[in-house]
Amino acid sequence: MRQNEPSKANGNPAGTMKWNDRHTNTVAGILFALLGAYVIWEAQRFGQYGAVTPVFVGVGLIVLSAALIITSFVIPSLIPAIQSPEGSLRKRGILVLLMIVWVAVLPFAGFLLSSVVAFGLITSTVPLHERWTVRGIVLHAVGAVCVTFAFWFILTTYLNVPLPKASFL
Repeated sequence: MRQNEPSKANGNPAGTMKWNDRHTNTVAGILFALLGAYVIWEAQRFGQYGAVTPVFVGVGLIVLSAALIITSFVIPSLIPAIQSPEGSLRKRGILVLLMIVWVAVLPFAGFLLSSVVAFGLITSTVPLHERWTVRGIVLHAVGAVCVTFAFWFILTTYLNVPLPKASFL
């Protein structure tokens, strides 16, 4: 590709990137690398097997953050331009709010109860092509219970991850 030929990835000339995109990628990379380091630090409180997944995720965050930062400076044409989000911002906001409420309720209601309710509410924000039916609601509820219990079983039985229990039981 010649130097003044536009890049297909981001519409900018090859080898260039808007300063805003590079700045955003650098800041995001640093923040996610710090998040990865924090996850690794907090994983030290878990048992040997319980720390495996958080450490894996933390290392992944750090490695991918470094790759994003390096790529945005060395080969900026590989990273597409940042675009405005499409779709329902209201539903995204509801999703973030539900996740925040779930994390806040988790220590009091315990993992099982709060996660079943959160899973059901979060999956109900996913857009459907048809109207809700009784069958669909029942399937979502059964799915929420089954997935939550499967996660609880694996985390507590095999990985020895301490999960919060309901304080009122």
